[in-house]
Amino acid sequence: VGLAALSPHPQLLQYMLVGSGVFSLWVAFGMGAASPPRAVAVRRLAFALGAVLLGGAISAVQYLPVREYTAFSPRAGGARGYDYNTSFSFPPEELINTLIPEFTGILRDYFGRNGIHLHNEYVGAAVWVLVVAAFRRQVRERQTWLWLGMAILFTLWALGGFTPFYRLIWAIVPGTKYFRAPSTVFFVAQLALAMLAGLGAQGALLRPVSRRFLTIGAVVAVAITLAGASGMLTGLGGAFAGPGRELMVEANATHVMTGTLRAMAFLALTLALLWSVGAGKLRPALASWALVAIIVVDQATVLNRYWLFSEKASVIYAPDATIAHVRQATATEPGRVLALPMGDGLVARDAMLTGSGLMAARVRSVTGYHGNELARYQALVGGEAELANLLDGNPNVQQLLNMRWILSGVPDMSELPFRGGGPRRVAGPARNASGSMVYLHELREPNPFAWVAPVIVKAPDEATLQTILDPRFPVASVALFDTSAAVQGRTDLAAPPPVLTLPVRTTKYEPGAIDLELGAPAPAGSALVVSENFYPGWTATIDGKPAVAHRAMYTLIGVPLEPGARRVSLRFTSATYETGKTVTLVALALALLLLGAGVVLGRRTPTSGVATG
Repeated sequence: VGLAALSPHPQLLQYMLVGSGVFSLWVAFGMGAASPPRAVAVRRLAFALGAVLLGGAISAVQYLPVREYTAFSPRAGGARGYDYNTSFSFPPEELINTLIPEFTGILRDYFGRNGIHLHNEYVGAAVWVLVVAAFRRQVRERQTWLWLGMAILFTLWALGGFTPFYRLIWAIVPGTKYFRAPSTVFFVAQLALAMLAGLGAQGALLRPVSRRFLTIGAVVAVAITLAGASGMLTGLGGAFAGPGRELMVEANATHVMTGTLRAMAFLALTLALLWSVGAGKLRPALASWALVAIIVVDQATVLNRYWLFSEKASVIYAPDATIAHVRQATATEPGRVLALPMGDGLVARDAMLTGSGLMAARVRSVTGYHGNELARYQALVGGEAELANLLDGNPNVQQLLNMRWILSGVPDMSELPFRGGGPRRVAGPARNASGSMVYLHELREPNPFAWVAPVIVKAPDEATLQTILDPRFPVASVALFDTSAAVQGRTDLAAPPPVLTLPVRTTKYEPGAIDLELGAPAPAGSALVVSENFYPGWTATIDGKPAVAHRAMYTLIGVPLEPGARRVSLRFTSATYETGKTVTLVALALALLLLGAGVVLGRRTPTSGVATG
């Protein structure tokens, strides 16, 4: 549990715990004569729960900071709604992909309704035969129904917004409102199917399948083969294709046919092997290894398409002339780049323009790196309308974001309606690491990393955001602090004062460490505003003396200045992280102690039976 929580993928962790919990309850109370006495079962479940809690404590170094961040996240409170939370559901028609993965296309050939499909749900023709074999009356076991129930439950869960069932999950399962990919729970359903296949294989080797079973299997194989070869499956898949993807459906037709023949070949091999066991032509021990071989080869013929290897990061994110220019310029003063996937010379999925290439190059990006930036920062950038805010000439957004350059595939941006005139090209054309032809344009206004505002005003969030987004408001003349900030604000301000001509120089800029120097002593009542996101843990010193750092301008760092102040240092230390680290180390020590105690006690205590252990 500790390692799973540190992976980190809280959604998959949730699914793992739910699946394990269902199985644990069944072992404790549902195995019939094999179940331990009630008191023993309860005690073991209590220890299992303790292990889960200890595993959670092991992950505290990551979990506690993430828990703190949740309130600042754009997904806080699950506010994006049910449609967002089900945006990556498992389309029902793609259950056919568990048998014929080419049905809606593989990887870049995918044309279905699940927005991101760089994964597969393939179960396999051989496995499906064995799953069905698990339900033969002669071999059916009590646990067969457990795994069937789990397969059905987690398949319905994976279907997400495509069925009403997920509304129940969304309403009662804690944490679900923070997630948006219910399709990923299908791995638990696949585990259940694998267990059923194991039971089916065991039963088929001990009690050979009937001729009726083999006949029905052969008829099904022929019917599916005809459906694939005739184009029926292609037409069915095309009925669910996204708009404008008709050509992809046609191009995939051949893959569907060959995929159907491949799957049915493995199905036929499995049926033939089961027949040979029943006919006495193959001993069960040898047949079991033959089944393993069929299943492994069956899986490998599909999964090898997903074994994709990238070049080294130094190749994928190799700097070009535009990146080199930004690095040189930001060696003395920080600045952000707005990356725009616009222009004629671009390739799809450009790592520098649409991915995390700028982050890898240590270049600050205006629009962020991973889509889960602070909700306040996203609101300032503009959310869905970010290009409108950034390119319509609103000087306030550009200044607050320390926006200094635009990187795109457009060779000329001089016509943009920016203050002081359109940006001028300073680098390019250059072929970037992804293969796009790009150009770097510098804004004519400097948009500094930090500035001194002559007055402080306290205002609520909504009013602050509306004010700073209004291009008529001079953001450099008034520092708007949150109403909860422990600062003294002006209440008698009739109009914004003139902007100060007081330069601020950055003498240090590293993760969690920023030093700034004012070009002249700070006037009374002024504040330093820094274009960096405020977050609990930022502290300040002014000329070596402790000071306070608060949220200003809706999401940035603001530091009230003493008269005559010249040097400001900002440092970030997360108390939550430090607490989490301590809890993790203590939990790891306790886990190792318990493991050691278990080994010692296991050697001293005779092994007891299931019913009394």
